[in-house]
Amino acid sequence: LITDERNGCGVLNGNIERLAWSDSVILAEQTTCGGRNARSGWMVVDVKKHTIEGPIDPETIPKRADVAALKPIPPAEAWQKLPWR
Repeated sequence: LITDERNGCGVLNGNIERLAWSDSVILAEQTTCGGRNARSGWMVVDVKKHTIEGPIDPETIPKRADVAALKPIPPAEAWQKLPWR
């Protein structure tokens, strides 16, 4: 999530603190690396629609069917869960 053209900030415009995923979405908590109008928070990547939404209000996460069941974990822990590891 750091391979785009935005000054090394990545497609989520920040550093990933926690993340979770399903077949259709990635939920990531990011802290911004700065820039105009940059905000830290929760981002939702819809991998089917190829869209990024956020930062979203964290209070909406339990109410959203697409992300409510996800359990975010630190990136190092997520790396260990990848199937090819």
